[in-house]
Amino acid sequence: VNNLQNRTFQNCKYLQRCKFKNVSQIPFCCFNGCVKLEQFDFSKIQQVQDQGFYWCYSLKLVKSNMLTYIGSESFAFCYALAEVVIENCESIGYFAFDSCSSIKVFKCA
Repeated sequence: VNNLQNRTFQNCKYLQRCKFKNVSQIPFCCFNGCVKLEQFDFSKIQQVQDQGFYWCYSLKLVKSNMLTYIGSESFAFCYALAEVVIENCESIGYFAFDSCSSIKVFKCA
């Protein structure tokens, strides 16, 4: 798989882990409502479009040195998100981490 489309995995409520070898962009609402998604491999991801992981409230970690763009509300309502480490980010949209009340570590360079 090289590309994903808008809402590809929306509301896949039992999806827990996800990894892609060739995907570099998460489109609009791609994982919106994947409430049990705990682990996602961000190592190849360069862009997360608006609401890419909206309501993924079990997601715990976002770590990447490739991620340059985070769209609006991309991680909004990810209640379990405790750590965000993004080393090459150039742009973060509005409300990108809205209601992420568990964040303890946030590093952005």
